[in-house]
Amino acid sequence: MKKLRFISFAILATALIVVSCPRPTDTPEVPGNVQKAEEKKPEVKDPKAEEKKDSPSGIQIKISGDERIDNTSLPAQTAIKGQKWKDVKTSIEEKVKLSSGWNNGDYHIYQWRLENENGRLLSDDDEFTTDTTIYAVTNYKKFNLVEDGTAIDGNKGYLGEKPRGKIIIPEGVTKINGGDKSGAFSGCSELTSLTLPDGLTSIGIGAFVGCSGLTSIDFSACTKLTSIGIGTFFGCSGLTSITLPDGLTSIGIGAFRGCSGLTSITLPDGLKLIGESAFVDCHNLTSITFTNTDGWAVYDDQNYENKQDISPSDLADSAGAAKLLTTAYNYKYWKRN
Repeated sequence: MKKLRFISFAILATALIVVSCPRPTDTPEVPGNVQKAEEKKPEVKDPKAEEKKDSPSGIQIKISGDERIDNTSLPAQTAIKGQKWKDVKTSIEEKVKLSSGWNNGDYHIYQWRLENENGRLLSDDDEFTTDTTIYAVTNYKKFNLVEDGTAIDGNKGYLGEKPRGKIIIPEGVTKINGGDKSGAFSGCSELTSLTLPDGLTSIGIGAFVGCSGLTSIDFSACTKLTSIGIGTFFGCSGLTSITLPDGLTSIGIGAFRGCSGLTSITLPDGLKLIGESAFVDCHNLTSITFTNTDGWAVYDDQNYENKQDISPSDLADSAGAAKLLTTAYNYKYWKRN
């Protein structure tokens, strides 16, 4: 009897255990306070951490410059993505130095451009969104400006030492005046490159006489230049090739005389007057291109007497035209009717 009772109790206990154990598919109930504690918390973004993703290593501004810039003073600048040029310009300029020989106070950083010296000019509101290279363009800064800054003094166009290397005539200058005894930059033999501004209308007498080191003149922006004066580039023996601007109407007496290195020149469509001896002693000038060959004649003097017509076919050949201007009719006055 006792044995039967024990067996019955064991069966009952086993049944209770089976009933009380949860089935595998049952989800156990978790107390509310525990469930809230275990829920995944929403991600909170740290604004400072987000900013650090873009700054400072996100945007690198590489600094470059022309021959007057000290390359050892050009560390990369870091910037926050979206910063504008006006936000970083001052700190960059504080780092960039002129090299020895150019840091005498006569030169400065004149422009900042993108990529290289021919790149787009940087404006204050330009934003940096990717790694960028900027380029420092230097210039002479002591031009002797007169007439409220619209002209360069004809007798001496500079206030410091004689300009050297490349110079850019500042925007706003409309005239380089002619001198009484010598021109604005006469004798500046260490000038190598000249860039002229858009608003320039005339270059006066003897402005660049004897600038023998000058190898390049950039007229490309000169949409308003109409006249090159007497002896303007006399003795600029380093020049080799020139393309004059479309609006030019007159070339003065002896304007390019003694430019012995000059090999080619292009004369624009609107040109009407060429003074006598304009190309005398240009011994290597073998190519002169007349954009307009019609209506040309030569005269003995400025009264335009003793007219002699020049055939368009004689000017169509650049080599033949060069011989006429440098040799056959080099002391004649040329005029196009």
